[in-house]
Amino acid sequence: MDHAGVVAAGELLLRRFQLDGWSCVVRDPLPDEDGAMGLCDFDRQEIVVMAWLVDGGFEDDVVDTLTHETAHALARSADHGMMWQALYRILGGDPCASPSPGVAAAGIPWMTPPYLGCTACSWKYKGAYQGAAHQLQCPWCGAGVTRIEA
Repeated sequence: MDHAGVVAAGELLLRRFQLDGWSCVVRDPLPDEDGAMGLCDFDRQEIVVMAWLVDGGFEDDVVDTLTHETAHALARSADHGMMWQALYRILGGDPCASPSPGVAAAGIPWMTPPYLGCTACSWKYKGAYQGAAHQLQCPWCGAGVTRIEA
């Protein structure tokens, strides 16, 4: 899938869920977005897929990133709370899934352990996450989340 194909697929997804005024773009990450697969830019109303992901031929991860970021737009929130998780599942995503082995092998630093885990229950997140774990709450029980080893 090339850049134009990703944009077309993203635009189709946005129209399908009536996100009028939103657009999809493929671009290189900005310095503070290093390693990101994509993002949902609420100010610009854009779903962004990073060019390195498209150019690397990680098609399943590109599709997953489109649905992941569209779920953020639908939830009108940047967090990965219960609303986002429900919308992501409706779009066909798995909130607990990890990126493909090819993406992990590309040397993206946050793709390797430690992962995130709940301090009170058995919930674990082995997917791609960059940010401060102390700002998160467990989607199952609401307790704090911390970084854990695999």
